[in-house]
Amino acid sequence: MDDLANRMRVSKRTLYQHIASKEELVGEIIDAVFADMRKNHQAIANDPEMDIIKRIKNVICVMPENFPNINYKKVYEIKRYYPELYKKIEYHLALEWETTHQLFQEGIRNHCIRDVNVNLIRQLILGTFRSLLDDEFLLMNDMTYEEALDQSMDMILKGLELTRE
Repeated sequence: MDDLANRMRVSKRTLYQHIASKEELVGEIIDAVFADMRKNHQAIANDPEMDIIKRIKNVICVMPENFPNINYKKVYEIKRYYPELYKKIEYHLALEWETTHQLFQEGIRNHCIRDVNVNLIRQLILGTFRSLLDDEFLLMNDMTYEEALDQSMDMILKGLELTRE
């Protein structure tokens, strides 16, 4: 909070007049990050220049534009020290699925993706999100969240993609 107050060139006291606690601030940031990502989902999903696999991957892997410096390697600390805030992250991860579900259905209808249970794919992808955010994997493997997610989605989507002959 000291750093934030200094960057905003206000006193910490002034900051606390608008935000009750550090937890409230982090909660607001979590909501803003997911809102930022959500606004990009439809633009990606409707991009006629991308094939269905690319659109699915880009929707799943979208990163917030207005928060480019998030240290995803530290998100596991939120679970450890602020479990209620981590529940908020979990809620957003589980909720942000409608666009992706529609894209998977489109890919199945167009015979670009194997006909699989989309809800099972959702669970696999949510498990990947949780796994990458939930422990020290990123730190121990010197990977960014973006790199790990990108590689994970490549593996999952390559397994679903139908080859055209």
